[in-house]
Amino acid sequence: MKFHEFFQERREKLGLSLTDVVTLLARHNMGISKSAVSAWNTGDRQPRLIDKTVRTAIAAVLQIDVNEMMKIIDVAITDEDRSPEALYIADIVDSLPEDGKEEVIEYVQMVQRRYLKKTAATM
Repeated sequence: MKFHEFFQERREKLGLSLTDVVTLLARHNMGISKSAVSAWNTGDRQPRLIDKTVRTAIAAVLQIDVNEMMKIIDVAITDEDRSPEALYIADIVDSLPEDGKEEVIEYVQMVQRRYLKKTAATM
């Protein structure tokens, strides 16, 4: 799926106007114009998804896990794109047996859901 298709579909599902998206992105320290967001919506432009701050802010506004969003739009993230914290956690998870890995994933998903609920409550 192309980014603009995903963006438009997700934004509409959440009932967010382009102005809402601009406002919410500003809360994530991402200042951007309404015309730029409109261009994302139509596919005339794409955000700089290689930039971790950009993709993380967009995912938070669209209330979706950043990795899930990147999978949906078929964009790969390399280790160079990951934060030191993510790499550290990945090293820990890699050292665990399968049941330990599953437990960590369940815990992280629980924390993520709680964070997404907090983000949604501030809209």
